[in-house]
Amino acid sequence: MRVIIVALDGLDYYLAVKWKLRDILQKQYHRFKISERYYHEKEKIPYSPKIWSSFLTGLPPDQHNVRSWWEYHPLLEKIRHFPIIRHVPNKRRVLWKLGIKGRIVKVKSSTLIDDFDESCVVWFPGYNDSTELHERLSKAFYKGLKEYEREIWRVHRERSERTFKMLTTKWKLFMTYFDLADLLGHIYLPKRLYELKIAYLRLNKLVYRMKREIDRSIDVDENYVFLIVSDHGMREDGRHSDYAFYSLNFENPKIVIDDFTEFRELIKRLSMDESLHNLMKKEYR
Repeated sequence: MRVIIVALDGLDYYLAVKWKLRDILQKQYHRFKISERYYHEKEKIPYSPKIWSSFLTGLPPDQHNVRSWWEYHPLLEKIRHFPIIRHVPNKRRVLWKLGIKGRIVKVKSSTLIDDFDESCVVWFPGYNDSTELHERLSKAFYKGLKEYEREIWRVHRERSERTFKMLTTKWKLFMTYFDLADLLGHIYLPKRLYELKIAYLRLNKLVYRMKREIDRSIDVDENYVFLIVSDHGMREDGRHSDYAFYSLNFENPKIVIDDFTEFRELIKRLSMDESLHNLMKKEYR
C-alpha cells in the first residue's frame, strides 16, 4: 500500500471546517489537544520543530532532543542553550551579522522514512527541509511586511512545483510540507481573514490536484493512504493554538491518534495492511 503524507503547518481545524475544505478534511478527520511537552521553552505555545521531529521519529521531544529550527556547530549549540543565553532575543540575527550561519535542524534518530524501501521526501522539517528557503524568508521578514508576504508566496510556489515534479517519480512513501497557513496566519489574523481564506483554498486545491495526479499515475486497481497532518491551529491573535488535527482518505473508527509519537507506528501498519483494500474508495476515480 502506498502512503502519501502532506504536512500543513499551522492549518487551523476550525477554519478548515468553517470554509468547508473537503479535500483537506477528507473522509475521516480528528482534532486532538497538544501536550505541553511540545511547547516552546520560552513562549509556551506548540513549537513546530519539536512536533515534526516527534512525528518523524515516534519519539517524545526529550528523546529526539530537537529544540529549535536552526542548528550550528556542536559547541555553539551547547552555549546558546545555556539558561543565561537561551532567552536573549534575536540571537540568530546577531550570529548572521558575525558571519555565523546555521542550517535547518535534522533529527539524529531513525525516522518513519527508514521503514520504507522506496521513499520521496520533499523538503520536510527535521529530515531534509531547505535551509535556503528559510534563509530567504528570514531576510525578507527584516525588509518589511510586504516583501515578507511576497516571499512567503514565492516559497509556497517553489514547494508546490517541487512536490508535483517529484510526485511522478517511483516511491512507496511520499512526503511533502507546506508552511503557507502558518506564516500567513501570523500576519492575517485577526483582521485579514478573507486573505487567509484565499491561502486555505489554495492549499485545498493543491491537495485535490495531488490526488488527481496520483490517480493518473498509478495502476487502476491500486489504492493508497492519503494522510494530512496539521501540527497546530491558530488563535484569533495569530499565535499557535494548542490543538492539531489529521485526516485520512478512508474511514476506520478504530484509528484514533492523540499524540504525534503515534503516527510512525500507524503509518507503518497502514502501509502493510492489505485489509484496507476493501475500505478504501477513491474520491476522484
